[in-house]
Amino acid sequence: MSQSSTDTLTPKGESWVWFTSLGLIVGLVMVFGLLSLVLLNGFSVFWAPQVPTVQLKDNSTIVGQQVQRRVRPGSPASNPVYERQYQVGLRELNGFSYLWKDEGDIVKEFFNSETMGLERVENGPAFVTPVAIIDSQGRRVSATDSEFKADLQKELSHAAEIRDQVHQISRGKIGDINRELEALRIELRRAEDKRLPTEEIQGKVVRLDKQFAELKSQAELILAQGSKAKLIAHDASGKDVQFAFSTLIRAW
Repeated sequence: MSQSSTDTLTPKGESWVWFTSLGLIVGLVMVFGLLSLVLLNGFSVFWAPQVPTVQLKDNSTIVGQQVQRRVRPGSPASNPVYERQYQVGLRELNGFSYLWKDEGDIVKEFFNSETMGLERVENGPAFVTPVAIIDSQGRRVSATDSEFKADLQKELSHAAEIRDQVHQISRGKIGDINRELEALRIELRRAEDKRLPTEEIQGKVVRLDKQFAELKSQAELILAQGSKAKLIAHDASGKDVQFAFSTLIRAW
């Protein structure tokens, strides 16, 4: 019995099996690549890298984490000039968070064991040299004291508790009152449009306004108490800087 000319040595559908397998392999590579990216970023969050000190030709120094390196725009392709971008932090003092420097202006880059990175509630990170702590009881603990690191973590934990308390008041209780007040104002406008009595509604508004003011004062008092503890430090230029622990999230 003769074979049909259309028959081949490859069974029908086998090519689709190969295509499906190839697609599965590509998908797995993408998944593992994404997981690797997440893990790398996670390591930088939980285990922050060291912060380098950069000495420049003009004898000035900058302290910050290198973000990227690139060929300076406009430099000739035959003799490219490279530059590095550093996140220097202290935006409220420097007026900027990032700084570009030509590699030719960099004398050396080294890691200073005394440099401390600070993650803050606002204004981005700060990179400083710690000098001392003024703790919640007003006691000064020098950065050279053996108990400095323990006190630092203690005050950071205390500051986190204070922020949680303020958050519960401002976002929880005060938020609930704001929603009630908004509903009452709508109800008051409807009553006024229909020429109905509004005394009861106005009384509720007054009581809620009073509760709002009391909670706001309570939150401000808690925040003020938490601002007593301070970290005293020097910036890259040696200037004195202070940070209330209520504004600090972590240090490394």
